[in-house]
Amino acid sequence: MSFLIVGPTLVLWAAVIARARRLADPSRRDLWWALLCCAVASTLNMPVVAAAVDVEAAPANVSQMLKHVFVVAAAWLSYEVVRGLTKDLPQARKGRAARRSLAALVVLLLVALFVLSPADRQVANFTAAYGDEPVIGAYWMVFLGALGVALASVGRLAWWYRHKTAPGGLRTGMSLVTVGVAAGLIYVALKVLYVAARLSGTPEQALAGSERTVTPVLLALSIVGIVTGVMWPALIERWPLRQVHAAYQYARLRRLWVEVTTAAPEVSLERTLSDEATTGASRRFTRRHEAELLLFRRLVEILDGLLVLDQYVPPAQETAVRRQVARDVPARMRSSVEERALLELAMDARATGAAPASPRQCRASGDLTPMQEVHRLRAVDAARRAARPVVATVRAERVDSSTGHSTT
Repeated sequence: MSFLIVGPTLVLWAAVIARARRLADPSRRDLWWALLCCAVASTLNMPVVAAAVDVEAAPANVSQMLKHVFVVAAAWLSYEVVRGLTKDLPQARKGRAARRSLAALVVLLLVALFVLSPADRQVANFTAAYGDEPVIGAYWMVFLGALGVALASVGRLAWWYRHKTAPGGLRTGMSLVTVGVAAGLIYVALKVLYVAARLSGTPEQALAGSERTVTPVLLALSIVGIVTGVMWPALIERWPLRQVHAAYQYARLRRLWVEVTTAAPEVSLERTLSDEATTGASRRFTRRHEAELLLFRRLVEILDGLLVLDQYVPPAQETAVRRQVARDVPARMRSSVEERALLELAMDARATGAAPASPRQCRASGDLTPMQEVHRLRAVDAARRAARPVVATVRAERVDSSTGHSTT
């Protein structure tokens, strides 16, 4: 049996079991039911399980219909979950009854078309055996249409909200959801083309390659992407993932940390986390949270370094940087590019032995959590290329003004 079928099924059932204890919270019930429906559908997609269900039930191939019914239910519930993550509760619940009725109508239509279809003999591959039957074609189009609309709605909400929220677990989760949705929509498109080709008379043998290799990969990627995305905000708070995430962010801040601590070496903290003085319970705590502690230490050193370097930027240069950034840089990047340009100028001034040009001040970044500060500093580090023209222009203005010639 293919791992592309078994793997996502195991992931889904693990998620169902892990979330079962949270059913007391009404806001999380939709997620649990969506996971359960998706897990049942994925289980029915396993040939061994489908054969066992079909032997015990009637009519023939009923496992296929049940699988698609559970997929429709999971798609509707997933949409409700994403609405709950991206909207206020009153807005998220608005129109819920109408959407539930529409999902029920799709299920009834699928059942009716299945009962009317000529699929009265048990087959190993339902799609291949009956793909050229008009009623089965209509059945597939109803199912794929409903699934495509649900996926597109989930993707639209996730993509919209991704740009509205600050970097962090929820934004990453919405990104994963959009990846899963994209894979699911490609799966739907390929399946529609397959059904249309079969209805037009194309033999199954000519289409079997993509049906058996490409679509299972897309389906598995869609399931894992969407499920991981909606659960990511909660998963990232678990201790093992917190450590992995902290280690990743620690590595991503290394370039900026090297620059800042080289320019301002006095901010470097000398004692290490593995200091021999740390013993007993303190050392056990340190080992368990070492990645987070290392990240916090690096964050403190960078922020202290920025505070030291900040005083080397003259007010006139700061004004020139802000003017240049406001004129040439897109609004969404202005804050990061401005801070990066000021850092470049400060490091240059200190490296040449210049005296502090202004009183020490702290550029407040707002009430940010440590992880939000990490993302902010990563944005500053990533803005180095966009800041180069700004720095070059300000440096040119400074040189020319020293000789009495203005560039403006």
